[in-house]
Amino acid sequence: MRNPPEAALSTVVAVIALALLAFSSFSTALTAEEGGKFYANPGESVSTALFSNEGFNYAMVKLGGVESVILREVEGGYDVELDSAKYPMLVKAYLSAQFDALGFTMKAAGVKVNFNSIQNEESNCIKAANSFVIRAHTTVPYIYIYAAGVTTFAAERKATEDLKAAIPGFETVFKSMNDSVPILDQAVSNRDVDTVVSTLSTINVKAKEFKTIFQKISNDHAVLMDNFPHAFFLNGNPNNCELAPNESSAIDAIISSSDVGPLKSVSEMTAYIDSQTQKRRESALNRMLASTQEQSLAAYSKKVSDLRDAYKAAAEKNGFAAITLDALLKKYGELNTLYQSVKDNSASGNTSAAEAQFKKKGAELEIMTSSYNATLRDYNASVTAVSNASSQINNAIKRYVTGDTRVSGLQKELQELRLSLKANEDKLKNALFSQIAFKTLAQNASNVAFRAANLPPKESEFDFVLLGGVIVLVAAFAYAIFYLRKKRPPRETGLPVGRAEFAEKINVGGPGAGGI
Repeated sequence: MRNPPEAALSTVVAVIALALLAFSSFSTALTAEEGGKFYANPGESVSTALFSNEGFNYAMVKLGGVESVILREVEGGYDVELDSAKYPMLVKAYLSAQFDALGFTMKAAGVKVNFNSIQNEESNCIKAANSFVIRAHTTVPYIYIYAAGVTTFAAERKATEDLKAAIPGFETVFKSMNDSVPILDQAVSNRDVDTVVSTLSTINVKAKEFKTIFQKISNDHAVLMDNFPHAFFLNGNPNNCELAPNESSAIDAIISSSDVGPLKSVSEMTAYIDSQTQKRRESALNRMLASTQEQSLAAYSKKVSDLRDAYKAAAEKNGFAAITLDALLKKYGELNTLYQSVKDNSASGNTSAAEAQFKKKGAELEIMTSSYNATLRDYNASVTAVSNASSQINNAIKRYVTGDTRVSGLQKELQELRLSLKANEDKLKNALFSQIAFKTLAQNASNVAFRAANLPPKESEFDFVLLGGVIVLVAAFAYAIFYLRKKRPPRETGLPVGRAEFAEKINVGGPGAGGI
């Protein structure tokens, strides 16, 4: 058998363990989007896309529209995936799962259709422009552009030089786009996300360069055509290097269709996710901690409020002033201060230390609320008993004459009960719990109430009352006898005739008197 100190210590340890368990139970399971919000900066949009890999479920978190963090499903919710070695595999799985949603098939089709619409014309433009640049130095009338000097054909000379400089780049960009289209087509068929993304990105960049160069060539073409309308003829056929509206629209459509936005290749996305996860991790932990603490505070706020109301109701319904649970409110305030420090990012970066402090303070508050709950019934019983004792003594005062020492003695006991109640309430305010004190107080008050309710009359008062009662009973009995005799009718003699005559003869003073 354990000795009392060991038993008490064991009880305290058990209570603390239960308090910590109760505290940890406040956190709830998080959805993927709720988990992702912890990594978002203020005002940053958050969206998630679910996918799976090797039998596990994951969520890609897009912050500000960019894939930034990967969450994995754990028991009861989602948590961040910190194993960066898994990122390439997970990014591929995500992109594969999002293939149709990302619209790669439509993008590839848009690129292909619009490129084909300009392919032949631009190819012929390049050939004709290259031919003109060569002929401008060897063939009449184009040699006049250089032979005439800088004044006669100055604009044409500059246009020819610009064209000569632009055509190689124009041809290279066009070839890159031309080579990329079938690669893109095949990658889409294979659902090869990485190749699709990288090829679309290449086409997008090249299409923008192509349009810029094409605009310059178109301007040069216009200058040359004013005086040399056959400059771009090739094999007797005219060729046009003018950037026509339909061509401009087609190139714009290629640019639009090849735009993957912030979407990156697997390697680029992997590197970005790794850097963003590390960069945002500390602030995310602070937000997670603040969220958990907020849930805890809400639960404790209700507990504290319920206890305050319960003690207030117990006191006021029995005519006593409500007590304030000062220690409980102070402890809750300390917990709230810790929460605010984390929420406002004023706590240190060591969230584990902040979490430990909050848990410790929360466990203390849990123990305190449990103690207040355990004491409430005895407190309620004590104030009810004291109130009842007061009522019974007031009734006794009305029944007996002023100055009755028995009543004054009860009044003195009642005053002592009230003082004891006040003293124990003051201890209760400061979380100095004593259920035994309130139980004893309730028992003593109940005893006083019982004695006040069953207080007998004094002996002299009892004798007087008894004597008066006897006199009343005797008088009533005598009156009843008198009344009955008075109301009885006269009695008849009922004697025979002979005896009546004899009686008449012997009747003194009658007719036969002295006749013997």
